Amino acid sequence: MYYTIKQMAEMFGVTEHTLRFYTDKGLLPCTRDGGNRRVFDEESVNWMQGIQCLKGCGASLEDIQAYCRLCLAEGSEENLRARYAIIRKQREAAHQRVEEAKATAKYGRQGGAL
Repeated sequence: MYYTIKQMAEMFGVTEHTLRFYTDKGLLPCTRDGGNRRVFDEESVNWMQGIQCLKGCGASLEDIQAYCRLCLAEGSEENLRARYAIIRKQREAAHQRVEEAKATAKYGRQGGAL
């Protein structure tokens, strides 16, 4: 099954411009139909889910690009360690944001500001 850029944008709650940007940057695979329009398959859907997951963790565009490049590169032990390093960095950053939010909420309750 193939999806148009409009269908993909609606499916993931992003703009068509965002999808064009991701494909131009090499983050999101797509093919072209007979009219030279971008079309996306199930693999593209999986990649987009991964991109949104990384973005949801607060990953920068540079980290997402690095991760995608590593995923597409030849699978070596060094490549795998580099991908894990990116994921660990995002996990630690997300954990820190959660702790900061907890501290803020705790302070707000004690101070009666909430």
